[in-house]
Amino acid sequence: MSNRRILPKMISVSRNCGFTNQLNQIFEEKLSDQDLEILHRWLQIVEEERNIEINREKRKFRPF
Repeated sequence: MSNRRILPKMISVSRNCGFTNQLNQIFEEKLSDQDLEILHRWLQIVEEERNIEINREKRKFRPF
């Protein structure tokens, strides 16, 4: 798996800052392709859960 898929997913659940890019470099150097796949799936789950929570909060304030 190309690590290029990990950085955009990391940014989508966090923010694009120096720390995110540093962490991406560490992942690129230290993790195997299989580990990167697991990380990518975990990031997908985090993003889905965050989106569910955001939508839940939006519905709270939607006028009737």
